[in-house]
Amino acid sequence: MYQTFSIQLSEHSDYERFNRIEHLISSKYEIEWLDKLTGIDQRYWDFKIANETITLHLEHFCGISLYTANETLNHERACEITKEIADYLLSKED
Repeated sequence: MYQTFSIQLSEHSDYERFNRIEHLISSKYEIEWLDKLTGIDQRYWDFKIANETITLHLEHFCGISLYTANETLNHERACEITKEIADYLLSKED
């Protein structure tokens, strides 16, 4: 079993920044949003890309991150995709 691979995108749990990240991902990549779970201080938004599932996550006091799903088909490929998306998003930071 593989461990989850995650990349911190922001130390701030800012909903406006989260929405901007969601827009950038949707605009740049061919993805399918699977679940968008939103609570008082957390968001877990799962999307499928290249047959792998990745989560865009926001949590109060933890910030915003991307991580691979535990049930991913090809863990190495999912990690590569996650890193590629994170690199793209970090290059778009103000």
